[in-house]
Amino acid sequence: MKKCYRKHNDLDADCSCCHLKEQLKETDAEDRISQLPSDVLVLFLSHLPMKDAAQTSILSRRWRYLWAFFSGTLDFDASLILEELRFPLGSGDRNSLLEERLRFVRWVNQVLGLHKALTVDGLRIIFDVGNEGDVDNWIKFALDKKVQKLELDFTDLRMADYSGLYSLPSHLFHNSSPSSLTALHLKRVNVTGGILEYLLSHCPFLEVLSVKNSSSLLSLNIRGPTLKLTHLELWCCRNFKKLEISAVNLVSLSYRGPEVVHFKYVPQLLELSVAGNFFKIVVDNVFEHSSFLSRLKTLNLHFPGPLKLFMTAPQQFPELSNLKYLELKVALLDFGDLFLLTPLTRASPSLHKLTLLICYAEMSSGDVQSLIDEHAYHCLKVVEFIGFVGSTAEVEFLLHLSKNAVSLEKIIIDPCRPYPLAELFKSRCQLLKSKFRETREYKLAKERAIDLQQKLPSDLEFVVL
Repeated sequence: MKKCYRKHNDLDADCSCCHLKEQLKETDAEDRISQLPSDVLVLFLSHLPMKDAAQTSILSRRWRYLWAFFSGTLDFDASLILEELRFPLGSGDRNSLLEERLRFVRWVNQVLGLHKALTVDGLRIIFDVGNEGDVDNWIKFALDKKVQKLELDFTDLRMADYSGLYSLPSHLFHNSSPSSLTALHLKRVNVTGGILEYLLSHCPFLEVLSVKNSSSLLSLNIRGPTLKLTHLELWCCRNFKKLEISAVNLVSLSYRGPEVVHFKYVPQLLELSVAGNFFKIVVDNVFEHSSFLSRLKTLNLHFPGPLKLFMTAPQQFPELSNLKYLELKVALLDFGDLFLLTPLTRASPSLHKLTLLICYAEMSSGDVQSLIDEHAYHCLKVVEFIGFVGSTAEVEFLLHLSKNAVSLEKIIIDPCRPYPLAELFKSRCQLLKSKFRETREYKLAKERAIDLQQKLPSDLEFVVL
């Protein structure tokens, strides 16, 4: 069996199983593993990635069909093929996409059709499959196999185009029980709030729910005393109007969307990832939200526009007394705007790590003198600065932290700017970073970082990526 649906990705290419097979031939060693009972071998295979398990079929006749009883995660991730289609072809070649789509669907159908195990731990399908009728059968297969983790990511080459998205039908869950689900991830899948609420009430073990880029999700009411839900992620559902949360076990919330979230009861919420404008509304209504703000241990803020639009000096924040990790992704109009972040760091007396992902809209110097003052950061140990240019304001900001953070152990500098599509096109972004490290801009920023190091305490670990 091939490890991928693409013809050039043959099973025999650079396969560790082939090396093992050759070793056995050369040494004439006794194959004791193959003598184990079939159920033991299947258990062993189920702890391998799906492709590795399938590759064992070439070892011998004994192994040829054992992979079909694989009960781990059936992983059909073709995201790298999507990147190849999108880059360097720009918007993507439609004929190429249709050909790849047919190959992908054929690959998934072939594997699922040969599968013989009674259960599977997970099913991951990541490709632009369009509104294919096969998807219904894939979901039914997963539910019939008592799947625990289901991930459907139908990322489209056109990115912003919401037409033709696959719509999740409710009848699938009425005909096959979803009660085994522990995690559900849906991206570019149209799903209604009614279906999600049905799943929350009929999946007693569901702990993780993630929905991204669904145009049919209008509202969602999460409530119920028996909910096991611990992690909730809702991103970019463009027609979304209302979210109410009353979840006693919810630990983590990641949200990108309009300011329509109502926290009814979240006594265990410790991790919050939201856009900066949403967080500002939370802060402005601090009395309503003070109970969970003071408990937060991780806060990730993304400011979708220039920081000055969301924060002005002096800005007051409630004390985030238990916050340990703070990540800020911001766009600055000038270097001096960096100091608009200091009120937030001051409001976090227990902060251990601060990560800054900085993009600059302009390159003016800004006024930093009036914003530099003394403040002790007693617990801060690590500072990570991504998008470092080496401006006076950046240097002064890091010197300010090193001077006032008495426990600071490490500063990490990365001159590569954060890329907006890094999560979606990982290999592409790695290529862009590699090319950026060859530019004069990177070399200049690195030189300025090394100059900064000379001004820091000698026992402070300083890393430039």
